[in-house]
Amino acid sequence: MPNAFKRPLNSPLKPQVSPVRLTSPRLPQSPATSPARLPTLRTLAALCTELRLRDSRSRTPWRVALLCIVCTLFLAALHFFTHTRCIPLAHPSPALHSLQPYHSFLTAPDIFDATSDFIYIPYGRLLITTTAKVASTALWTWLHPAIVGHRSQNPCNTTYIQHFAHPCWQGKPIHPSNLSRHQKYSLLKSASVLRVAITRDPFQRLLSAWKSKVACDSHDFGTDVQDRVKFVPRLLRQAGMNRTQDQCLSLAGFAQVLDRLRIKAEQNRFDLRTLNIHFRPQLSYFSVIDYDIIMDISHVSNASVFAPILRRLQFPALADDQPAKMHASSQRLQAIPETTAVQLFKFARLTENFPPPRFLHPR
Repeated sequence: MPNAFKRPLNSPLKPQVSPVRLTSPRLPQSPATSPARLPTLRTLAALCTELRLRDSRSRTPWRVALLCIVCTLFLAALHFFTHTRCIPLAHPSPALHSLQPYHSFLTAPDIFDATSDFIYIPYGRLLITTTAKVASTALWTWLHPAIVGHRSQNPCNTTYIQHFAHPCWQGKPIHPSNLSRHQKYSLLKSASVLRVAITRDPFQRLLSAWKSKVACDSHDFGTDVQDRVKFVPRLLRQAGMNRTQDQCLSLAGFAQVLDRLRIKAEQNRFDLRTLNIHFRPQLSYFSVIDYDIIMDISHVSNASVFAPILRRLQFPALADDQPAKMHASSQRLQAIPETTAVQLFKFARLTENFPPPRFLHPR
């Protein structure tokens, strides 16, 4: 063998390993290689280089492979927790976002929160959703004796008729927010629950809310004026308008306030659920709940459509022949200016689409 290829037998092999150099002072910017993780990655790269130098002199060069496996698992876990970590679901404004399909109650937004417009009567397995300016006062006044089992001169009066925690209700209707998650899920899925939704045209509902709670000439409509001191200044504050001393609004002024609130909500700067119940869009979650009965406010004065509901109550014979007749809000209203009508219509469109009426026999 030529001398050029000879070496002493005890001479250690010293391979020439060039140091690893990064082609760029910064790694590519991706979720897994953000600047916050550069020190970690550079440390791992330096460690790999050092171990490779040592393994080149070892009979068991397995440490580099093991370290590469560990690094791969580490980076995979880092990427997973970065992009799929659980973030608590904030409640989006219901008027701006539709719910995802209801696959699991534990992961879907809680539709039965304290602001929702649901009432549950446990002994009758009856879930009803309605809201202010949707004949709710007339409905609950009519159903009160059939639910609690007695008549009186002033059972709850209009002040407390929708305050279901009041003693006059004897604790029989409850709000679903007081139930456990399992019980809430049962309300949505159980075949033994009768689910009823009462709706109203949102444009007519806004006119009714203005007429009874906001209008300055309310005496002409035969409505009270007591609530304006509370409702109107708060509505103006929520809209960010410097007129909080006002205690009533014209229809045009009311439309301007609602239009400003709509714009703020669409910019995610305002939660429509914080509005007073008379003004906020009605939300029944038709995309989530399969209702057995869906009726418009025009059906409320027809007692026959309530037959399936009355049969589930303990004292159906105590209900009157029919609820009080409701009056259309457009009565006594003159032609609405186009600008005002457009602003009211845009706000009314924030209400979810209502399906057609549905009437079923009780199960």
